[in-house]
Amino acid sequence: MNTPPTVQAVLLVASGCAFCPQVHASLEALQQQGRLSALEVIDIAEQPERAQEYGVRSVPWFKLNELEFDGVYTPAELAQWVDIAASPAAVTEYLDHLLGDGQLNKAEHYLHRHPQHVLTLLPLITDEGRRINVRIGVGAVLEGLSENTDLSTLVEPLGRLTTHAQVSTRVDACHYLSLTRSVDAVAYLQAALKDNNAEVSATARDSLDELEGAEWPR
Repeated sequence: MNTPPTVQAVLLVASGCAFCPQVHASLEALQQQGRLSALEVIDIAEQPERAQEYGVRSVPWFKLNELEFDGVYTPAELAQWVDIAASPAAVTEYLDHLLGDGQLNKAEHYLHRHPQHVLTLLPLITDEGRRINVRIGVGAVLEGLSENTDLSTLVEPLGRLTTHAQVSTRVDACHYLSLTRSVDAVAYLQAALKDNNAEVSATARDSLDELEGAEWPR
């Protein structure tokens, strides 16, 4: 028995857009193949409020479930992303793609608009098989988000990572705890001061110093 498609697509287009018909045709083909459960096409001239809703400034722009894209993708690339969008790790793989391609601003913008997905960054720092620029990108994105986004949901999972088997993960977790600006991070960092790795304990100390000057969330 075939599993019904679970990916819904939304495509924003505009008259005069040279590439919109190409993306539209590719998505329609995927729907006809049974790869998409729904395809909604929106002309932003007729429904400008939808462009505002998604924060879209240029077309073609489309979303596959919770994943958002702009520009032109080949039919093969679209088919691959449809498969990814249907998977439980869709957002993590999407962020891996953005960070790996150096699209830090796009990743930060996405997480600023969808802060509920910030936890999906954590598998990117625990998997040493990920590209180094992805792991570095996670830090850059969290640094940016810390200025205007509540990161308190990260405290408990990052706290658990301060005892991870990988030294690099423990170091990252200690540093990122300072970015949460949460008093709840203190206990984890105090425990990490006793880590048998000097880099981990030093990072925990630096993070505690950072938190001393932070304004605690009310």
